[in-house]
Amino acid sequence: MDPEKTVAELAETGGSSFVLGALDDGLKFIRRMIIPKIQAGGFFTGTAAAILSTAVGSIEFAVDHLKDLMTSTAISGLAAEVGDLKDGQSKLNAKVDAQGKRMNKRMNDLKSELEGELKQQGEKFDKELKDLDKKIAQNTGAIKKEAEERKKEIAKVRQELESQINQVTENINRVESQLTEALNDFKEEVNERFEEQEQKILANKRKIEEEKRQREAEIKEVKDKISQANTKINNLQAEKDELAEDFTKYQHQTSRKMEEVQQDFEDYQAETDSKFRTQQAKHQNDLEEAKEEFETQTKNLEAQIKDNREVLEEYEEDLASVKYEQKKQNIFNQEIIEELQETNDILFAQQRKLNLVSQQMDDIQEEVHERMDKMSQKLDDRIKETLNIAQDTNKKVDNLTEEVQNIKQTTEQLHEQIKENKKLTEEAKKEAQ
Repeated sequence: MDPEKTVAELAETGGSSFVLGALDDGLKFIRRMIIPKIQAGGFFTGTAAAILSTAVGSIEFAVDHLKDLMTSTAISGLAAEVGDLKDGQSKLNAKVDAQGKRMNKRMNDLKSELEGELKQQGEKFDKELKDLDKKIAQNTGAIKKEAEERKKEIAKVRQELESQINQVTENINRVESQLTEALNDFKEEVNERFEEQEQKILANKRKIEEEKRQREAEIKEVKDKISQANTKINNLQAEKDELAEDFTKYQHQTSRKMEEVQQDFEDYQAETDSKFRTQQAKHQNDLEEAKEEFETQTKNLEAQIKDNREVLEEYEEDLASVKYEQKKQNIFNQEIIEELQETNDILFAQQRKLNLVSQQMDDIQEEVHERMDKMSQKLDDRIKETLNIAQDTNKKVDNLTEEVQNIKQTTEQLHEQIKENKKLTEEAKKEAQ
């Protein structure tokens, strides 16, 4: 872990969380396993072990504080993700609106061209009918009959052509309405999904912040209890040291008095032999009583230190449980981000399909133009070609309508798949809990 990196840079790297977790586990192993074994081996006293355990615990709290700071940075990143989501929603809505306008314009252009061609063809039919009327009026017999049959055929073809073009126009209007409805439904569904994801992100942000406050309160409570226990241990240790110092002073005083008595004994051995022995025995008894009292108080202090150390370990276990809940919450946040990415991929796939539909409309329009250019041939060929164009256009419009329905059905299937994925995710979370 690079000490020159900022907290944000540490949060962005996948290795930082692993390093902090490994460091935290290593400190726990030292405090719970290594220190008790060294103490049991007699390398240092219980007091030194308590001081070392307290120092290791302080380092653990520093690591926990850094991990909480990284969690706060992740929450800030989640808020930024909400802003990016809104920007993406606005851009996608603008693209859908622009696509709808382009499709409507193409539909209107196609209808205008069909109406123009129908008008032009009608004028040609009218001109030919007038010529046939003149021919009928000027001729008799077979020529007149042929002209009348030709007139009936042209009227029939004209009526059929008008019927086919009207049908094509109706189909185009119907497709335009369906495409507009599909675009509006798609836009509404996109907005609903964006709003749903935004609400989820905000709800999870609030939940994370609330759990963070709870964890901070729990950690603060545990830290206060540990601090109180450490203070109590330090007070007991100071009391023990003071008692040991008093005992040492008393021992020195007693030794000095015994030396004085010994000196008196040497000077007045003959006269004070009985008195000296009595005084020596008294001082010896006082020394033994003081020693016994010191040992008793020392044992009591050791017992109190042991009890406080057990309480401290319980607090540390509670703190470890809080950290475990924090790790679970981090996993839940990762699942939400993956679900959001999956939804965005689905939306972009739908957009690509709409672009494909638009391209197909362009192809239809180009083909209609090409077919219309060939209508400068003989009248029968133009009529036949016009009928073929109308029939082909009708088929392609029907195919386009069917494809729009397929896109809508695919969208509904994807929506159901998203619901199923959410359901499986919730079940997995419940099983994990």
